[in-house]
Amino acid sequence: MWARAASTARQWPIDYGLLAMLLVLITLGLAMVSSSSVAIGESRFGSVNHYFNRQLMSLGLATIVVYLVFQVPLAFWEAHRGKLFLFAIFC
Repeated sequence: MWARAASTARQWPIDYGLLAMLLVLITLGLAMVSSSSVAIGESRFGSVNHYFNRQLMSLGLATIVVYLVFQVPLAFWEAHRGKLFLFAIFC
């Protein structure tokens, strides 16, 4: 099963333009959070980087989740798409 996923990965090259835009959006988002939350972070938590650090931790967690989701074969998502759709609506 995983060997098939590895061979599929070789067939689908990385879209470097999309990856570059994603990195630009992440960088801009981190810069916006950092610049807009300095005063609030210092007054509430005593650290000017409190919200920036929280955003970085969320980004790291999201990266791990995305990696794990991409490891699941596409056939699984296709087989369970209806259940996943209902789960997303009602949860």
